[in-house]
Amino acid sequence: MAGQSLRDEHTSTTWVPVRPQGSAADEQVSLVRATDILDARPPGFDERFRN
Repeated sequence: MAGQSLRDEHTSTTWVPVRPQGSAADEQVSLVRATDILDARPPGFDERFRN
């Protein structure tokens, strides 16, 4: 996380500013929906945890 989250009152969407891991502190941030972060899975997750 690269700063305070932002809440869109009209859509009830929370946006989080992020930078790629290892990037400089002054590098431009991207806004990502908090839901996308919470729903994210690591690469290969589905293959390892299939029932």
